[in-house]
Amino acid sequence: MDLKHLKALETIKEGISIEVLNDLIGNREKYSGELLEILDYTVSNAEELCKEGSFVLHILAMYTLAYFKEKRAYPGIVAIAKLPPRIINPLLEDTITEGLSSIIASVYDGNLEPIKEIIESRECDAYVRRAALGSLVALVANGIIDRDEVVCYFKELYNQKLHLLREDIVECLIDKSLDLHPRGLEEEINKANDGDVLGFSSPDIDYRLEEQGSKSIECVLEEAKMYSEHSLVSKEDVLSLSKWLGNTSKIEDMYDDEGDEEYNPFIHGFDYDENDLIAENTTTVRNIEKIGRNHPCPCGSGKKYKKCCGK
Repeated sequence: MDLKHLKALETIKEGISIEVLNDLIGNREKYSGELLEILDYTVSNAEELCKEGSFVLHILAMYTLAYFKEKRAYPGIVAIAKLPPRIINPLLEDTITEGLSSIIASVYDGNLEPIKEIIESRECDAYVRRAALGSLVALVANGIIDRDEVVCYFKELYNQKLHLLREDIVECLIDKSLDLHPRGLEEEINKANDGDVLGFSSPDIDYRLEEQGSKSIECVLEEAKMYSEHSLVSKEDVLSLSKWLGNTSKIEDMYDDEGDEEYNPFIHGFDYDENDLIAENTTTVRNIEKIGRNHPCPCGSGKKYKKCCGK
């Protein structure tokens, strides 16, 4: 990369200050070109960068450009989202479940096809596909695209392209259909929940179908917008990067007790707590895979386990 203004941030080791972030988001014209260059560099060098582990400048670029609502970033962010799972998981870590849907929606340039390609691609990471579905809800909830357009696409997924979706993606599709309000999708949701598609029938889906259907579309969309995954990237989202982006020197600020095991925000998430460490240090052998409190919930909601089924 030939960075002029952001050269000092090429390797972020000691974290990034609020002052630097405020300067960044306050000077869009000055920094946008280099931030876009970072996206291109990330796509071109993704294989090496995911092994390196210390490169996080792409996350700064994604969030900042999303805050700018920079449509020129859309192709680059989509290209990153389409990277193979073995590359995108170490490259983005928690950003996949914590912010990708909002980032995609924030830089959307008017063309839904790239988002649809991610959702329908078996080559894309499952959590990225869920984030893409979430971005459609975010676009509708924030008044960027019309709800009818997404309802028509969801009908197409249910009726013509269900074979392209894994079971967990179908669960996410149902969840996002309910987040949009079930009107116009009742038949598809019921059919998907009759046991033939998912292999089981969920009473939770039946309950949400009735609950959401009893409200107005406007009310449901307003509620959806309150979830971080359905909001657009804000100034606060960018400033919050100072708490964890490349920052391993302020561990004591993130823990109440001194002397605890070293905190890694890319593994544990920002709101990691003491109970997670106890669970991770347990040597009991289990017959089923342990789900960490900060891991993505297996139900397909895209939320952390502790904020969803782990409550």
